[in-house]
Amino acid sequence: MIIGEESITIFRFLSRLNLDIRDRFELLPYKDLNDLVQICIKVEQQNLRKSFSKRNQLKLTLMLRKILRKKRKRRSHLGI
Repeated sequence: MIIGEESITIFRFLSRLNLDIRDRFELLPYKDLNDLVQICIKVEQQNLRKSFSKRNQLKLTLMLRKILRKKRKRRSHLGI
């Protein structure tokens, strides 16, 4: 069990975290502040990867829609 000043520091650290990350910490065991920080870094990296993936999917979707609109315009101009 963590006691003393370190537990206060951990409480302050957790209270300033993003809610998504904080929710994950409630499920994860940690020994000390260093352990907590290392887990936080891993969770944040996971979130960044997910965010990057979603942005790329959105860009791809928007690009495909634009291409489809151009094709439809061409077809309508050609009378197809």
